[in-house]
Amino acid sequence: MVNPTSSHQQSLFDPSADNGDPIRQSVARAAERLAAALSIRFEEMAEREKRVRLHAEWDTLPNMPARLIWEALEPGAAPFFVVYKLMHEARSVLPKIYRAIAWELCSAQPQRFRLVTYREQLWSLLASGSLWPEDLSELTESDARRFILDTLIERSAGDWWYSREEDCRRDAEWIANRIVGNNQISLGLASLRSLQLSQSNALTAGNVILNIPENLEMLAGQIVSQAREGELPPLNELQNRLAGLAREIAGHRFRQGSINASLPFDLFTLEEDQRIRIVAMTRVKASRAEQEELRRRLIYLRFFAHYAFGEREPEDIVVTAAFYADKKTGHENWLPKKKPLFHPEEFWSFDDFWNYVAGRENGGQLVEEVTQQAAEKLRKQDWVTKLRKFVSEESKEEKKQ
Repeated sequence: MVNPTSSHQQSLFDPSADNGDPIRQSVARAAERLAAALSIRFEEMAEREKRVRLHAEWDTLPNMPARLIWEALEPGAAPFFVVYKLMHEARSVLPKIYRAIAWELCSAQPQRFRLVTYREQLWSLLASGSLWPEDLSELTESDARRFILDTLIERSAGDWWYSREEDCRRDAEWIANRIVGNNQISLGLASLRSLQLSQSNALTAGNVILNIPENLEMLAGQIVSQAREGELPPLNELQNRLAGLAREIAGHRFRQGSINASLPFDLFTLEEDQRIRIVAMTRVKASRAEQEELRRRLIYLRFFAHYAFGEREPEDIVVTAAFYADKKTGHENWLPKKKPLFHPEEFWSFDDFWNYVAGRENGGQLVEEVTQQAAEKLRKQDWVTKLRKFVSEESKEEKKQ
């Protein structure tokens, strides 16, 4: 298993030192941001449920099941649906929230990271803009910050993490500081842009759709087939073959025969020693089909890291799958005869991942602290009283009709 505090990544912070600790400050920011996002979404959903109840045509047949459920839960139907829908939405965006918390912690450590970004941040928030990140390096820092801020605000509708302009402004400043004048990052992003199916719309939920060269697709298929038969090639062989393929194809436009596929990464870091680390998040309960897709994804990510960011030794690019929310390590295997698709070194446990992100031991406890601090802030808002008031106001509106 990979040790995130190896010689390449020493622990930089004393867990006992809280005063002025950038990590503790980032925990507080993340908690404040998460609580604010939930509160704003709570208000939006309450208002939407009120409109639904007052203006829906309840006598029409298509609404009959919804009406029956609603009537059965009266007088508390509206707040019940607000809570249910908010919990459902929170569950669906859980990976995004974890990615954003990880970025928040990493961004507080400029000593370790020359750049850190996550799936939604650069691809979704910048890649579809009128300017491309490689062009930002030619702008002044103030102009770049203004462009990034406008882009973040424009694309923040419905995004929990960007519900407040102050958060957009701080993130825009951090991104601009890292991109402006960084020729290596600009050239790398330009290389990936050149492979996009369409620079204007090749984005799906934060994933960039890239052309996958035929040779790479064949190699990925071969590796998956070998793994199914229990003959997964050694990790160093995989790394060297992908680095060699990237050198072979570098600088060439992919010819016909290539396929198009989304390339989702969850966390990307450029460390101070120039090592690139790419993390793909996974869950213990991933199905066999999802595991095979993850196997392909790790292959693609390693290839494109070599392709985009120049001549690098295989050991200078680290691609791992992280169990970011599960305390267990390894996918559940309901069919014992199925052969492993991954090497143990390609997995990070929950503690491995969060220790790396935090730069200290027991990094996973910081996620719990974010949760606890956010919950404390939300309890002070007294949602129960707000929901009761919401029901009371709704009843008054109905009596007026």
